[in-house]
Amino acid sequence: MIIEQINNDKIKVVVDKNEQREYGITYASMNYSDQNTRKLCEKIIKTANRQVGFYVGNAKLLVEAHRGNNGTVTIYLSRIPLETENGEEFLCQTVKFENADNLFDGCRLFEPITHKLERSKLFYYKNSYYLYFEIISDMTFARRFLENLLEYGERTAIDPLFIAEHGEIIENKHAIEKIILKH
Repeated sequence: MIIEQINNDKIKVVVDKNEQREYGITYASMNYSDQNTRKLCEKIIKTANRQVGFYVGNAKLLVEAHRGNNGTVTIYLSRIPLETENGEEFLCQTVKFENADNLFDGCRLFEPITHKLERSKLFYYKNSYYLYFEIISDMTFARRFLENLLEYGERTAIDPLFIAEHGEIIENKHAIEKIILKH
């Protein structure tokens, strides 16, 4: 299985003949309702999470399969953020901060939008802070907000589950709200 990350929301996976046999599938038999296809997709998601930090979370997942050369199957998996009733979207992001001052300054940006926060977690891994957050917002606001936040940190594709497993969990719930209250 060869996994290539195209962007934060999309990966490309090449499944060879042996892996198809192992899961009891072929290109022609792949189907969402097929249990073997679902097991393969679960394996892909788990492996992609570990290798490239691809995280599905609560988002919907679009799966596209294409017949490849030499009997391979190329599968594209795309995360699709959930939409709310009023057209806003559920957006999640992990941002890496090099130091605590940058983290605190970045969290101050959330003060006027705490009502839009769904979840936030804070981790420490390899001498950096990683802030995972989920907000409900329209895309224009989210892009502008993220641009401002990235003045203090940098976007990362590392999955929060990976960071939690290999780093230290500082706060597993309401991290941003707690930082705002203390600083």
